[in-house]
Amino acid sequence: MSNTTNIPYLLALHSIDGLGPIRLRAVLEYFKDPKLAWEANGEELLKIGIYKNTVNLLLETRKKLEPETYAKEISDSGIKWVTIFDDNYPKLLAQIYDPPTVIYYKGEPQWNERSIGVVGTRKITGYGKVATEKFTRGLVEAGLTIVSGLARGVDAQAHLTAVSEEGKTIAVLGGGLNNIFPPENRSLAAKIAEGFGALITE
Repeated sequence: MSNTTNIPYLLALHSIDGLGPIRLRAVLEYFKDPKLAWEANGEELLKIGIYKNTVNLLLETRKKLEPETYAKEISDSGIKWVTIFDDNYPKLLAQIYDPPTVIYYKGEPQWNERSIGVVGTRKITGYGKVATEKFTRGLVEAGLTIVSGLARGVDAQAHLTAVSEEGKTIAVLGGGLNNIFPPENRSLAAKIAEGFGALITE
């Protein structure tokens, strides 16, 4: 993509269901500029292999969504973003087959620090809680950032331990940053974003 200045248009394109990382990349490679892609006619989009349903959704969305306003609303709600075209995009994530084109986040992620995933069952036992705490504490003491999914059970315990040990942790969310799930982890999410790492999502 030759023009990274029209980021609001990239965010608007990214919001369209059906434009996943691979198709969105194809659109950007063809048009070279997200603004040109956003303003393209349906025939052009169909010509490069975008499904008709997705094209129709884009054309409908375009009538009611103004990219600059959309980007400002995101920013005003305390959400930041990094795109795959930015120098600070996570290096390891960029190496997978279909890396997210945009990552939204709250907090201060240390993208390229040493990190390790700690994940497990949502139905945690007493022993599981103790074991998760013990392992996570050791990993934090070794200077690793703890990456998990903020789900109930092992994930939440791993984040909690990282916070209590004053380590760094990244919560990778399956949903949006303005709709934290499960609800009982909202205060934990706020703590993470306020100084112990970051919440991130596509």
